[in-house]
Amino acid sequence: EAADLLKAAPASPDLDALEVLLAEAPELGGEAADPSKAVAASPDLDSIDGDHDGAISPEELAGAQAKQQAEDAAAAGRGAAVPLVRFGETDDSWLQLQNEGLQLLRSLAAPVRIVAFLGESRCGKSTTCSKLSGQRFVVGHEHDPVTQGADIAVVPVAAGGSLVYIDCEGSRNPLAARPVNYHVLALLVFALATEIVHCDMTVIKETSLQDIAGLVEARNMIMTASIEQYKPALRLLVTDPKFALPDGFCRTLFGGTKLDEARTQQRLAIEEAFASLGVVSMPSCKAEDWGVIWAYAAAIRELQGDILDNCRPVKTDGMELSGSDIANVLDDIVDKIRQWSRNGSLRVAIQPDSTYQRVVELRLKASAESAKSEFEANLPSGPPWPELDSAVAPYVARFDEDTRGITNPLKPAVREELEKDLRSALSASMQAHAERRASEQRALDDRRASEKRALDALADAMRCSFKLAMDEKTPSLRVLGKEELAALDGQLESYARAFLEQVEARGLGDSEELEGARNGLFREFSRLASGVREASERHREEQETRDAAARAERERLGAERLAQGLLRERDRRRRGLLQNTLMAAGIVGVAAAVPAEWRAEAGPLVRSSALRLLGVDTAAVSEREAELVGRARRDLQEKSDALSKQQLELEELRKDLWEKSDALSRQQSESEEPRSDLREKPGALSRQQS
Repeated sequence: EAADLLKAAPASPDLDALEVLLAEAPELGGEAADPSKAVAASPDLDSIDGDHDGAISPEELAGAQAKQQAEDAAAAGRGAAVPLVRFGETDDSWLQLQNEGLQLLRSLAAPVRIVAFLGESRCGKSTTCSKLSGQRFVVGHEHDPVTQGADIAVVPVAAGGSLVYIDCEGSRNPLAARPVNYHVLALLVFALATEIVHCDMTVIKETSLQDIAGLVEARNMIMTASIEQYKPALRLLVTDPKFALPDGFCRTLFGGTKLDEARTQQRLAIEEAFASLGVVSMPSCKAEDWGVIWAYAAAIRELQGDILDNCRPVKTDGMELSGSDIANVLDDIVDKIRQWSRNGSLRVAIQPDSTYQRVVELRLKASAESAKSEFEANLPSGPPWPELDSAVAPYVARFDEDTRGITNPLKPAVREELEKDLRSALSASMQAHAERRASEQRALDDRRASEKRALDALADAMRCSFKLAMDEKTPSLRVLGKEELAALDGQLESYARAFLEQVEARGLGDSEELEGARNGLFREFSRLASGVREASERHREEQETRDAAARAERERLGAERLAQGLLRERDRRRRGLLQNTLMAAGIVGVAAAVPAEWRAEAGPLVRSSALRLLGVDTAAVSEREAELVGRARRDLQEKSDALSKQQLELEELRKDLWEKSDALSRQQSESEEPRSDLREKPGALSRQQS
């Protein structure tokens, strides 16, 4: 019902303050959470004064709800605060950082604001932190101190980043283990926090100002070149004030009242040690009065606003630190403070500047490394390569953007180193690509060489086998028939298939070397097969040449025999004619006794004398004889010309035969050499394979 009333009611500062109490975990600087979702349990009706008679007014219900939320603020938050600093009992562990707090810090992104609560023990520091953060800080209602060391809680800020509340162990508690613990926490607070809230209950006491002066003295243990970095804002918080604080009280407290010299110097030192001063009062959260409860809620809201206005992000050299950076600084400072003795008798100054310097350097290097990693991730794997300056410029600009507010003198050196690394990365990528290509080319060349050797060995083996097969088929004294030539073509195809099957079985792949070896081997197969065909054709031509030569020889011999017969026939006829003539003249005997050379010379005279003795007309005989002789001469001349022509043709045939015989001899001698090489190659191939 209270939540519904809050939704329906017009906006007002009082209801806005009530929402702070009802909200489970308000986001600072933003809208409060829905109050209806923050009511975790029904209010205790016994806490509402008056006679109810079963009816509860909206005002009473809202007041009861506010009171319950104020009393149980820790349970109404998002969770419990976590420990950050604890003090041990032994010399080597008297100051310890807790993992829970460090892990929470390391999870925060920049910017981070830190507000620390200091003051006397049992003055409401933990309760106020619980109300402001919406998280449970351990509170107690007894005299014994509750907070030991320091606890932290984190609240998100609407404008971005986080606000860290640090609840520190109180001072001036007689039951505290060691008073020095409070001064150690004060030193850590000055080194880290950007706002300090010093709590007092009921009134601001002189002892409180003395405690604050002690904090300033603790700050003097920080050795730094710029003390301005370690000047947080100071707020004096009076819880459950006994009197209302008048306007201008802070100004009066620090300089508006005439004091003795020691107190004046003390307050001047306080004023100089902090960036700003302020005084805030906080009504009691345990009040039963409805107006006081309203005032408490409004004071919580006012203090939240004041903290947001004055608590600046933790910075160094213009760089906003993340939670991880702050955790590193805190860890380093604690390591240095551990050099103190546990009882506080030994003091050594700490130098957080060097720690902050390392943090800034780490941030610069981390930004540079991020830009470098992105640059390397976006580098092309191969050509075309970008122009060097244009490739590097965007990532250097990104580094400048990421570190825009940092004024540390290391920044130019880191930037220069980044630019150098980017250029080197691009050059290295180009070099690596060139080396990778060279390595791949070498591997490819090696693979091709290996494949070529394997292909050559296989091709040689196939070539030798095919050559032996072809040598067996090569005809020496005969001509191959059609069936044998067809079988030769089939064998050629069979060897080609066998070669390709061997290549596939050995996994030699498909490459230019394979193509070349295959073409070369197939050309060799074709050449060998063509050699067989040519040998067969050559034998056929030689056979035809021999047959033609034999025919020509037979024709020549026939012509010679014919010519000899004609000559014999002519001589026989001449002898017969002479004999007949002499016999007719009766001088056959005398003719026989006459020597041959006389007969040759005396033949015509004897013949003409014989004819005259016989009374034959020698003129008519001479004409007839001349006609016969002329005809015989003509026939003999024609046959002699024909014989001469046949002799010329026979001579040409004989010359062609000799030329072909010489060519055949050369071819046979040439074929003998590959055959001898073929006999030697199997042995050489075996040695090469071995």
